[in-house]
Amino acid sequence: MSRKGYSCLNVCVICDAVGRILYVNCGFPGSVHDSTVWRNSTPGRMFANGDYINGYCLLGDSGYANGQGIMTPFRPSSVREDYRKKRYNREHSHIRCHVEMTISRLKARFPILNTNMRLAPEFAVKVILACAVLHNIGYCIGAWSGQRLGRTRATMPHPPAHETDLRNYVMEHL
Repeated sequence: MSRKGYSCLNVCVICDAVGRILYVNCGFPGSVHDSTVWRNSTPGRMFANGDYINGYCLLGDSGYANGQGIMTPFRPSSVREDYRKKRYNREHSHIRCHVEMTISRLKARFPILNTNMRLAPEFAVKVILACAVLHNIGYCIGAWSGQRLGRTRATMPHPPAHETDLRNYVMEHL
Protein backbone atom coordinates (compact mmCIF):
# COMPACT_ATOMS: atom_id res chain seq x y z
CA MET A 1 0.00 0.00 0.00
CA SER A 2 1.34 3.43 -0.88
CA ARG A 3 1.11 6.53 1.30
CA LYS A 4 -1.80 7.58 -0.93
CA GLY A 5 -3.80 4.51 -0.01
CA TYR A 6 -3.47 2.30 -3.08
CA SER A 7 -1.09 -0.44 -4.11
CA CYS A 8 1.86 0.52 -6.28
CA LEU A 9 5.12 -0.79 -7.65
CA ASN A 10 8.66 0.44 -7.02
CA VAL A 11 10.09 1.11 -10.48
CA CYS A 12 13.86 1.38 -10.96
CA VAL A 13 14.82 3.09 -14.24
CA ILE A 14 18.25 3.51 -15.80
CA CYS A 15 18.42 5.90 -18.73
CA ASP A 16 21.04 7.73 -20.72
CA ALA A 17 21.50 11.49 -21.07
CA VAL A 18 19.31 11.71 -24.17
CA GLY A 19 16.28 9.99 -22.66
CA ARG A 20 16.56 6.41 -23.84
CA ILE A 21 15.55 3.89 -21.24
CA LEU A 22 18.31 1.33 -20.76
CA TYR A 23 16.85 -0.75 -17.94
CA VAL A 24 13.56 -1.06 -16.04
CA ASN A 25 12.86 -3.14 -12.95
CA CYS A 26 9.26 -2.94 -11.78
CA GLY A 27 8.71 -6.22 -9.99
CA PHE A 28 8.77 -5.01 -6.38
CA PRO A 29 5.93 -3.56 -4.31
CA GLY A 30 6.09 0.17 -3.65
CA SER A 31 6.85 -0.47 0.02
CA VAL A 32 10.26 -1.96 -0.82
CA HIS A 33 13.19 0.47 -0.39
CA ASP A 34 15.04 1.61 -3.52
CA SER A 35 18.33 0.15 -2.33
CA THR A 36 16.71 -3.28 -1.89
CA VAL A 37 15.32 -3.12 -5.42
CA TRP A 38 18.78 -2.15 -6.69
CA ARG A 39 20.59 -4.95 -4.83
CA ASN A 40 18.18 -7.49 -6.30
CA SER A 41 18.33 -6.16 -9.86
CA THR A 42 20.54 -7.58 -12.61
CA PRO A 43 22.66 -4.41 -12.89
CA GLY A 44 22.87 -4.16 -9.10
CA ARG A 45 24.26 -7.68 -8.85
CA MET A 46 26.65 -7.02 -11.74
CA PHE A 47 28.00 -3.88 -10.07
CA ALA A 48 28.30 -5.69 -6.71
CA ASN A 49 30.35 -8.42 -8.43
CA GLY A 50 32.58 -5.84 -10.14
CA ASP A 51 31.19 -6.72 -13.58
CA TYR A 52 31.14 -3.20 -14.97
CA ILE A 53 33.42 -1.08 -17.11
CA ASN A 54 36.03 0.73 -15.02
CA GLY A 55 35.58 4.48 -15.13
CA TYR A 56 31.87 4.29 -15.85
CA CYS A 57 29.15 4.53 -13.28
CA LEU A 58 25.52 5.32 -12.62
CA LEU A 59 24.18 8.28 -10.71
CA GLY A 60 21.84 7.50 -7.87
CA ASP A 61 19.91 9.64 -5.46
CA SER A 62 20.49 9.66 -1.72
CA GLY A 63 18.38 6.51 -1.33
CA TYR A 64 21.35 4.49 -2.57
CA ALA A 65 24.76 3.83 -1.06
CA ASN A 66 27.74 5.44 -2.76
CA GLY A 67 30.16 2.98 -4.33
CA GLN A 68 30.20 -0.15 -6.46
CA GLY A 69 29.55 1.82 -9.63
CA ILE A 70 26.98 4.22 -8.19
CA MET A 71 27.78 7.83 -7.38
CA THR A 72 25.41 9.54 -4.97
CA PRO A 73 25.28 13.09 -3.64
CA PHE A 74 27.22 14.00 -0.53
CA ARG A 75 25.08 14.30 2.59
CA PRO A 76 24.04 17.91 3.34
CA SER A 77 25.88 17.87 6.69
CA SER A 78 29.20 17.19 4.93
CA VAL A 79 28.64 19.79 2.21
CA ARG A 80 28.26 22.96 4.31
CA GLU A 81 31.93 23.92 4.49
CA ASP A 82 33.30 22.28 1.34
CA TYR A 83 32.68 24.19 -1.90
CA ARG A 84 33.93 21.22 -3.95
CA LYS A 85 31.25 18.97 -2.48
CA LYS A 86 28.65 21.69 -3.09
CA ARG A 87 29.73 21.91 -6.72
CA TYR A 88 29.71 18.13 -7.08
CA ASN A 89 26.18 17.94 -5.63
CA ARG A 90 25.00 20.73 -7.96
CA GLU A 91 26.42 18.95 -11.03
CA HIS A 92 25.08 15.60 -9.82
CA SER A 93 21.62 17.11 -9.42
CA HIS A 94 21.79 18.71 -12.86
CA ILE A 95 22.68 15.42 -14.54
CA ARG A 96 20.09 13.46 -12.54
CA CYS A 97 17.46 15.79 -13.97
CA HIS A 98 17.78 13.78 -17.21
CA VAL A 99 16.39 10.75 -15.40
CA GLU A 100 13.51 12.73 -13.93
CA MET A 101 12.76 14.31 -17.33
CA THR A 102 12.77 10.88 -19.00
CA ILE A 103 10.31 9.53 -16.44
CA SER A 104 8.13 12.64 -16.82
CA ARG A 105 8.11 12.23 -20.62
CA LEU A 106 7.25 8.55 -20.26
CA LYS A 107 4.29 9.40 -18.01
CA ALA A 108 3.17 12.20 -20.34
CA ARG A 109 3.22 9.89 -23.36
CA PHE A 110 1.48 7.05 -21.56
CA PRO A 111 -1.08 8.53 -19.15
CA ILE A 112 -1.95 5.09 -17.79
CA LEU A 113 1.31 5.36 -15.84
CA ASN A 114 -0.06 8.37 -13.94
CA THR A 115 -3.10 6.59 -12.58
CA ASN A 116 -3.99 3.83 -10.21
CA MET A 117 -4.06 1.14 -12.91
CA ARG A 118 -6.40 -1.20 -11.05
CA LEU A 119 -4.59 -4.11 -12.64
CA ALA A 120 -3.12 -7.23 -11.15
CA PRO A 121 0.51 -6.45 -10.26
CA GLU A 122 1.79 -9.03 -12.77
CA PHE A 123 -0.13 -7.31 -15.58
CA ALA A 124 0.82 -3.81 -14.37
CA VAL A 125 4.49 -4.84 -14.68
CA LYS A 126 3.87 -5.83 -18.32
CA VAL A 127 2.12 -2.50 -19.02
CA ILE A 128 5.02 -0.53 -17.54
CA LEU A 129 7.59 -2.52 -19.53
CA ALA A 130 5.54 -2.14 -22.74
CA CYS A 131 5.39 1.63 -22.22
CA ALA A 132 9.17 1.75 -21.75
CA VAL A 133 9.73 -0.27 -24.94
CA LEU A 134 7.31 1.92 -26.91
CA HIS A 135 9.03 5.02 -25.53
CA ASN A 136 12.37 3.78 -26.90
CA ILE A 137 10.89 2.75 -30.24
CA GLY A 138 9.32 6.19 -30.58
CA TYR A 139 12.62 7.77 -29.72
CA CYS A 140 14.52 5.67 -32.29
CA ILE A 141 12.13 6.45 -35.14
CA GLY A 142 11.96 10.14 -34.28
CA ALA A 143 8.31 10.11 -33.22
CA TRP A 144 8.82 12.36 -30.19
CA SER A 145 9.17 16.00 -31.10
CA GLY A 146 11.76 17.91 -29.13
CA GLN A 147 13.18 14.71 -27.72
CA ARG A 148 16.88 15.38 -28.15
CA LEU A 149 18.48 16.83 -25.06
CA GLY A 150 21.78 17.49 -26.78
CA ARG A 151 25.05 15.72 -26.38
CA THR A 152 27.76 16.90 -24.07
CA ARG A 153 31.30 15.64 -24.00
CA ALA A 154 33.13 14.91 -20.82
CA THR A 155 35.99 17.30 -20.17
CA MET A 156 37.25 15.29 -17.23
CA PRO A 157 39.91 12.63 -17.83
CA HIS A 158 38.83 9.04 -17.34
CA PRO A 159 39.78 7.85 -13.88
CA PRO A 160 42.66 5.45 -13.52
CA ALA A 161 41.71 1.77 -13.43
CA HIS A 162 42.75 1.48 -9.77
CA GLU A 163 40.47 4.33 -8.61
CA THR A 164 38.13 3.01 -5.92
CA ASP A 165 36.22 6.13 -4.89
CA LEU A 166 34.84 7.48 -8.13
CA ARG A 167 32.74 10.18 -6.41
CA ASN A 168 35.81 11.81 -4.82
CA TYR A 169 37.74 11.50 -8.09
CA VAL A 170 34.98 13.34 -9.97
CA MET A 171 34.72 15.99 -7.24
CA GLU A 172 38.47 16.64 -7.48
CA HIS A 173 38.25 17.14 -11.25
CA LEU A 174 35.27 19.51 -11.41
